[in-house]
Amino acid sequence: MRRILNFSKEKTSIVQFMVPIILILISDNILSFIVPITLNSIVGSSFIVGLIVGLSSLVGLFSDFIFPSVLKSLSWKIQFLVTIILALFFPIISALGSIYGVVWIFVLVSILWGIYYELLIFSEEDFVNTEEVPRDYSRDWSLLLSLNVVTNISGPIVGSALLLLPVWNYTFALVGLVVIALVYTVAVFGVQVYDKNIAEIPRKRKLGLSRELFRELKLWKEIARESVPFLIMYFVLNWVDMTFFVLGGIFGIELQGNSGMEWIVLIVYHLPSIVATIVIFRSGIYRKKKLYAIFALIIGGVFFSLLGFVGGNKTVVLGLIFAGSVAIGFAWPLSKSILSDLGRRAGPYKKQFMGLYNATASVACCTAPSIMGLIADSIGYYWMFSIMGVTCIIVGVLLLSIVPKRILVMHQKLEAVDVRT
Repeated sequence: MRRILNFSKEKTSIVQFMVPIILILISDNILSFIVPITLNSIVGSSFIVGLIVGLSSLVGLFSDFIFPSVLKSLSWKIQFLVTIILALFFPIISALGSIYGVVWIFVLVSILWGIYYELLIFSEEDFVNTEEVPRDYSRDWSLLLSLNVVTNISGPIVGSALLLLPVWNYTFALVGLVVIALVYTVAVFGVQVYDKNIAEIPRKRKLGLSRELFRELKLWKEIARESVPFLIMYFVLNWVDMTFFVLGGIFGIELQGNSGMEWIVLIVYHLPSIVATIVIFRSGIYRKKKLYAIFALIIGGVFFSLLGFVGGNKTVVLGLIFAGSVAIGFAWPLSKSILSDLGRRAGPYKKQFMGLYNATASVACCTAPSIMGLIADSIGYYWMFSIMGVTCIIVGVLLLSIVPKRILVMHQKLEAVDVRT
């Protein structure tokens, strides 16, 4: 594997960072499988389960709004340590909810989930922006996103086996993984509270919470003016991902029946990203990333749009999903690399860029399951995926006509907003 990915000494930092990330994600994806099943056995309603689990995305959206102000002067190291500590409580509180069958405990789990996962995203983005060089951003994100793919595949499989064990047995195992991640992180990276590379913009007075949030909105408005095309692309990519994540299993049942292969759609969707990871890492794409990402979105949309025309031919359906997912697998690390480029050039406003893009993702995650589910109920899953594919094509073509060659970071305007506020 090391030879395939062609690791070099310069990549030591990202490889070290991947170790605690994968430990956290294994625990997270196992619980992502167990918690909804356990909660459904308590409340007996998929709708209520959806509301409680969906609360995490709403909390994530609010976190994206306030984190730029809260985290603006903090280093990625302290952000990541807090992330791990929150991840430590995630299995413990979930176990309490499972044992006592109390719904409000799962509400607390969902809130904690939303905060912790957004903080994980912020710390990942801050790590790449701070520790890596721009030339390697695409490679870095291909590696980090590949960890999500691996754990998205393995989590449900391991989780289904752990459900056969007593609650505290698998809880101790998951807590152990997170403790290892915590000890490793402190030992390898140390503890650094403040980001020495960030200089505060001087203000006349300290702002209250309401004025601080108003300031964030004004900064987001200025940032959005220059980066609308990629906010749109990021929204669509998250929309596609969340559609498969939530509805892929149900579509698998429709495609395969209750044959024990209901997971096939999710596996076929996630696996191609590993191929894209290896290709991007080997090629080290650092030019024309915007153009390649848009073309990948269009190509993925073409394959998904054909699903409505193939009927119940399982082989063709899975082949189209696989081909479309290969393209989407390329678009993801390239789009994250673009965000890292913007964050680097934004300087003291990099957290605002992260917050705006992550908020866009949260909105997509909140809205995609209900809207796409409604379309599936109305005209079926095949045509739902076709509509999603056509949307990707239309958005991609539109982006080709409006995307700038270089996104400008208007520091003077941002500083003017900061000082006036």
